[in-house]
Amino acid sequence: MLFCMRLFIAVDLSDAARAWALERRNEFQARWPESGLRWTSMEQWHVTLQFLGDCSERQLLPIQAAMKHAVAGVTPFSITFGKPGLFSGPRMGVLWLGVESGSETLTELVSSLRESLQAAGFKKEKQPYRGHLTLARSRTKIPSHVLRLLPPSSPCPEIPISSMTLYRSTLDSTGARYDVVYRLCF
Repeated sequence: MLFCMRLFIAVDLSDAARAWALERRNEFQARWPESGLRWTSMEQWHVTLQFLGDCSERQLLPIQAAMKHAVAGVTPFSITFGKPGLFSGPRMGVLWLGVESGSETLTELVSSLRESLQAAGFKKEKQPYRGHLTLARSRTKIPSHVLRLLPPSSPCPEIPISSMTLYRSTLDSTGARYDVVYRLCF
């Protein structure tokens, strides 16, 4: 019997990067305590490369093959986070930290991954890629002035990237839980 899984591919963060991002999140929370934002859990932090959505067991091997094809010739690299940003719509909002250094290399990896996934039968992603770490979500639009609430910070430590991970996301009443399905080192 086949079952459906909600899947995405991401790169993981170092402990030092998690600690730095936690300081940034705590600064936001202190300066905007009644925001109504749902703050993401540090344990779930990652940089999504591609959201796949609902997939069947049959799609696991083609996804893994696409991941292997995408990293052919890729060597480990580093990224850092920079300024915060927003994705907003009339009924949603996301507060994030954007990938700063290493963004070109990360975007090239995502482009290769998207091409490999498309060749494996997945829909072509239409949105341009913007590497980021989600700090908080909202059910309403987040006003842009909140970005001015965050003071300058110390530089983000370099985050070594030497693998990508296929995660299964399980949603329940407490939020999302992420489980590793497959990890590919390069």
